[in-house]
Amino acid sequence: LLGAFTKSAQWPFHFWLPGAMSAPSPASAYLHSATMVKAGVYLLARFAPALGDTDLWTGALTVIGLLTMFVGALLALRKRDLKALLAYSTISQLGALVALIGQPEAVGIKAAMIGILAHALYKAALFLSAGIIEHATGSRIIDKLGGLGRLLPGLTLIVGVSALSMAGVPPLFGFVAKETLLDVVTKYPEDWLPIFIVVVSATFTVVAGLIVLWDVFFRKPKAELHIHKPEWGLLAGPGLLAVGSLLLGFLLDPVIIPLIFPAVGSEFSLYLFPGWNLAFALSLAALALGLVMFLARGWWLNLSIPGFPSASGVYRSLVGAIEWMADQALRLQNGRLRYYLVIIISVVIILMLRS
Repeated sequence: LLGAFTKSAQWPFHFWLPGAMSAPSPASAYLHSATMVKAGVYLLARFAPALGDTDLWTGALTVIGLLTMFVGALLALRKRDLKALLAYSTISQLGALVALIGQPEAVGIKAAMIGILAHALYKAALFLSAGIIEHATGSRIIDKLGGLGRLLPGLTLIVGVSALSMAGVPPLFGFVAKETLLDVVTKYPEDWLPIFIVVVSATFTVVAGLIVLWDVFFRKPKAELHIHKPEWGLLAGPGLLAVGSLLLGFLLDPVIIPLIFPAVGSEFSLYLFPGWNLAFALSLAALALGLVMFLARGWWLNLSIPGFPSASGVYRSLVGAIEWMADQALRLQNGRLRYYLVIIISVVIILMLRS
């Protein structure tokens, strides 16, 4: 569990993933949104048949996964670096996947598999788009961007589809992933805390998606931007991924069900529109609350929030404590024989007095 949690950036080991965003955007898209960070999730899914349905497995994956989902979504809101915002929202989605795999009797495996596919499509497209934005404008700081919708219409369409899929807007494939997640947590409506965490995290993700789309492409820029328009070929990769987010919601029966059936291992069905149930109502509530919170972002973005110990700071403190203890050990093992004799004789005297 510790190895998988660390590999897939679960709290409190999540801090390495945003730091890895200094890599080129194609590396971020391939390794950090689609492949590498999901290696820990894949490992948990492989071990689920052998280790699942135990209190330790279910408790650890559910608690750590939901906590990571909430923390990642919350931290993403105040990030003004476009790739940092996407990185923290990736952490949130990884937490959701881990929590789903931890559900007893494999009830969350279907939702986890769909979540892996949907996240790979929209998040890889968004990371590649962030690289294109930086290439075109020389910056990826949200406060310095704006008005790109008129200047880069093709990229606007790609980011629009991908960001709205991340937010879980129907009929995009990300909406199917969010619905299956809500289906799992609403199986036991008396357990209100997981439902609350998922809905709040989904609301924060809606806000993050709208920030990426509106503030970068439709908001009036604060300063004049000098655009180096990218070649159309550069849009082919994220464009293909965005087409997947756009179409796969309509191809559940012929494509998605056969693809994930080996992992689920039993007959199941998927629907683009699940009907009016609790999960669908909560999904709409998250969209509505996210829109309201997005419109009020000018207020809460300027709030002064007290700082909390960061995971990277705690890690550095632990390393510093280990180094301090090593220094103290070196003071004792300094090569001077008289010090060794004093310690040995003192220990012998103490033992004799105790006896």
